Amino acid sequence: MRKTFGLLLFIGSFLLLGCGFIRVTTTGRPACQDGYYRSGRTCVYFEGDLIAADQAVQVNDSATDYVIPAGPLQLYTYGVDPDTEYVDVEQFLAMLGSAITTHTVEIDEVLTVTVTYGAYQIGPSLTLDAGENELRYSDFDFDAALVGQGLTEYETELEAVGYHRSGGTAEKTIELDRYDIVIVRYRGNFYVPLYLANLLFTGQALNVCRAFDALYVFDDAENVESVLSGPAMYHVSNQEVLVQNTAKCAALLFDHFYGLKETAEIDSFVTLFHDIGLFDAETIVAFDEAFTAFIYGLDDLHTSILLYGYQEDQVDAAEPPPTSRLHRFIANLIASEAFDRTEDIILREYENYYILEVNTFDLDTKDLLAHELDGLDPNKDIIIDLSCNTGGSFIAVIELLSYLTDETIGIRFTNPATESRETIRYAGPEGRALPNRFFVFTSPLTFSAANLFVSIVNDMELAFVFGTHTGGGAAAVGSAVLPNNLVLSYSSNMVFTDNAGAILETGVDPDWMMNDAEAADFAAVRLTRLYADAVGLEIDIVSTSGTIAFEFHAGTLPVDIDFIGYAIEIYDAEADLLVASLTATEPSGSFASALTTESDLIEVRIYAEFDYHGTMFRQLVYAEVSEVCSEVVDVRTQTLAVDVPEERQWPRIGHDEPRRVRKSRRSE
Repeated sequence: MRKTFGLLLFIGSFLLLGCGFIRVTTTGRPACQDGYYRSGRTCVYFEGDLIAADQAVQVNDSATDYVIPAGPLQLYTYGVDPDTEYVDVEQFLAMLGSAITTHTVEIDEVLTVTVTYGAYQIGPSLTLDAGENELRYSDFDFDAALVGQGLTEYETELEAVGYHRSGGTAEKTIELDRYDIVIVRYRGNFYVPLYLANLLFTGQALNVCRAFDALYVFDDAENVESVLSGPAMYHVSNQEVLVQNTAKCAALLFDHFYGLKETAEIDSFVTLFHDIGLFDAETIVAFDEAFTAFIYGLDDLHTSILLYGYQEDQVDAAEPPPTSRLHRFIANLIASEAFDRTEDIILREYENYYILEVNTFDLDTKDLLAHELDGLDPNKDIIIDLSCNTGGSFIAVIELLSYLTDETIGIRFTNPATESRETIRYAGPEGRALPNRFFVFTSPLTFSAANLFVSIVNDMELAFVFGTHTGGGAAAVGSAVLPNNLVLSYSSNMVFTDNAGAILETGVDPDWMMNDAEAADFAAVRLTRLYADAVGLEIDIVSTSGTIAFEFHAGTLPVDIDFIGYAIEIYDAEADLLVASLTATEPSGSFASALTTESDLIEVRIYAEFDYHGTMFRQLVYAEVSEVCSEVVDVRTQTLAVDVPEERQWPRIGHDEPRRVRKSRRSE
């Protein structure tokens, strides 16, 4: 029922994938006897068949990266709740075939599904206890471990070199009575609602939905509209039950699988859903409209409704509130260049620097980077433009980071449901890291995986970051299909953090904050004026035939600027010959020096040298050709000009037309 898009690819190095299951009989805790059902804490006898076979529905393989065996799946009617479709747990697992990994099923008084890695390695397990009506996880990473082997093979030179887990506990128990969801044990078999089977046993790669008198299994929520759109999803015999089941399923999902529950400061979603009337909705349309308001209220860009499903054509979907992050994000997206960018990656070469425009992170990023970053001039700075990058795969993030450093790269995340913290460390191939200096340009659209990239760059001090506060986004993205076939994406329990353990949801500050977003090449020009603009620098120069005097007027230095000095170079302008090199060690003040030159023209170049957020800068703040006066003092006051010759600036970034453009294809 849920899916994490491309984000656990390398955790698979810890999971040896396979297919099939083995049934083993064992002894567990007692449950109600066959023919009885639980009502509260008591067992009640049911007249007739507690579980009866209903129809067998065709299973349609709509997955792109997994092969689902053809054939029907038997659905069952639960006598106490005949309008809720149930499935046999073992039959449901068998239906998914190799799309889920090798596991065993141990069944007696309880049913336990255990992931296995080969003959002797035992992984996480999930126990269904009908007697207690609860779920018991030995490790709440069970759903990640259950992901099967897909058809896509990703080859990389990255290597997972370390894993560490600390804090919290891997175990978790979920009491289903709280959600009025019932596990049924009948005649030695275990049955659960179809929607619960979706949530528990499809891993993080698949969704299963009921539509058009069939089951559809898919692995890409963004393409599910082609399956679920239509005038009638399937016949609904009791819309009240559908509302109740949808509210139950959503409450269970958000209470235990939503990664930002604590961030949202919500103790219980099932309580919240009762308070806001989701359980009291008279129609599924009314539920959808109230649920939309709830989603907007979370103010979480990763959590959104992708498709309304049943009766979607009748839903009056409201616009996001003007004050919401989503509204601001959409406004920034419309105002940006994002819709004009047709390449995933493009490299532009300027006279003294490169701009590497990375517009997405996906499984093609590795090959595109290898093409773009081959044979570059090591003396040119590289500006990585993430201003229109709204995220993607974290593996692609590591691929790009490996060009910035030869140190191991740590991906840190927490599971709020278990309070555990985990770190996976990766090493890039020897010799991949480039000697160039890197800069990273950000905007409010720098979101999700791009936001993670900026955080790691800051933690490892790999580049100078400039632009605006990033758009945030901290979690791996999951997807879910509720019983009414409403499809949503949500922030999963894989929540990324920085080195200090802070969740990245609200974004990352750049080293140099710009007040407004603009194109990377124009922003690069502003970066060359960083010092002069920051301090309001003015320079007065007085020259005669024998002396030259300087007076520097600088405002209060920002606390993050560590001033080193001014480097002054004086040239014979006619011969282009350096005649004097001087230094000044205070940001404001005056001094004079003897001037010996036979030329009537001199050129004065002044560089400000400073450290800003750990990056050394040497920026040209003055460049002027003057006539040397023999008797009369010539006073000139020069405030930094925007047309300072680019070739004299350092860092080597400015604004001109690109000399060369490498284009990389955009992924289909």
